[in-house]
Amino acid sequence: MTLPLDTRDITILRRLAAGQSLKGVARDQGLGVDSVRFHARICRLKLGARTSTEAVAIALRERLI
Repeated sequence: MTLPLDTRDITILRRLAAGQSLKGVARDQGLGVDSVRFHARICRLKLGARTSTEAVAIALRERLI
């Protein structure tokens, strides 16, 4: 079971799925790297994933992104 993703979660997961680094996502979104790291952690928690890669895989499999 997963918790709903908000717009920021989806944006970050899509960018990570496209191969962007946390630094690249931060730059493109006008955020700090720590903010992106925090949002990536929230995504992992919502999806029950241990890593960001696993979170992306779950989001893709569940057609969330």
